[in-house]
Amino acid sequence: MLAMTFGGNAVAQNCSIPNNLANGTNADATQVMANFNALVGCVNGDTARQNALLDRIYLSKTYGGYRRVINAFADGYKAGDGIDSANSTNYTLNSAVGNVAPSSSFVVQAPSTVDTSFTFASGGAAQAQLYDGNDATPAADGNGLTTNTHAAYDFGTPKEIRRVRVITAPSSGFSNTAVFNIQYSDTSLTAGMTTADTITVNAGTAQLTVKDIASAGAHRYWRIMYASGTASGNAWLGELSFFTGIPANPMTLVTSAQTADGALSNARVLMEYDNSAFPTLNTDLTAEVTCDNGAHWATATLSSVSTHAQSNHYVAETADTTCFAGTVFAARIKTFNAKNIPIYGMSLSVH
Repeated sequence: MLAMTFGGNAVAQNCSIPNNLANGTNADATQVMANFNALVGCVNGDTARQNALLDRIYLSKTYGGYRRVINAFADGYKAGDGIDSANSTNYTLNSAVGNVAPSSSFVVQAPSTVDTSFTFASGGAAQAQLYDGNDATPAADGNGLTTNTHAAYDFGTPKEIRRVRVITAPSSGFSNTAVFNIQYSDTSLTAGMTTADTITVNAGTAQLTVKDIASAGAHRYWRIMYASGTASGNAWLGELSFFTGIPANPMTLVTSAQTADGALSNARVLMEYDNSAFPTLNTDLTAEVTCDNGAHWATATLSSVSTHAQSNHYVAETADTTCFAGTVFAARIKTFNAKNIPIYGMSLSVH
């Protein structure tokens, strides 16, 4: 039981036990219990410490800026004051929600020809109004929403579509919510279609949906095709756009530098993050620490702490990591492999 407790808890591996027990010798009950109680105390101590670090993040969110205590720093990203913007790249701060996420790069693609049931317009050329860049110039399916409602674009050459944007018209709009298949083909606008994903068009006017999709490769023809929902009522679109690009650029997020009262040689990072992209720790999401104002960065290995934190976010923490001695400390978080990993908070402690 002791072996399982010690080896199965990543944060308990730094614990020390008072008695070394060896095979072939009699184990004294007092020694065994002393070891056991040391492990329990260490595990409970780690949990209390980790909760304290998370509390600092939540206090930062409440306060609306980063929090600094003795030899520790926490940020809930309700403001940008805890971010070293000069050394951080490809990040987007959402202060309303309280997170930092990798930035994205998308380019809208204009079709050369189209095939669509949205052929009716109150003015202008209906099909062209689907992709004129103006949400206020609508096109409608003259038959209303049916099982044949669709819009297919020919881009002339293969395009790797990674985002689809659709918005209902500012008047009329959609009477009913409908799900559309996002499909591609290399045959024609009407044949050889394969479904890559789905997108929901919500009932109402000026209802915007943006859907990032996994790479399905580059293909010449792309469309949305009715899949499910009540097939009746108005079907007016303001715009339908297909984008190439990168859903998540590799992000580098550096905390603002913090000065300590004395020399430091160790640091530890705890972070709360969104696991929707299923990142692999230390591959897609990494952490580094510095104690000498960025002159040297030490890799800090992340381990999972919880998969059920606030709002079902995940929590990961590094081991107590040796860094080059100094008095100015910071952390650096990086994302890789086009993984969109919003960071909802970070605590850094040093000694």
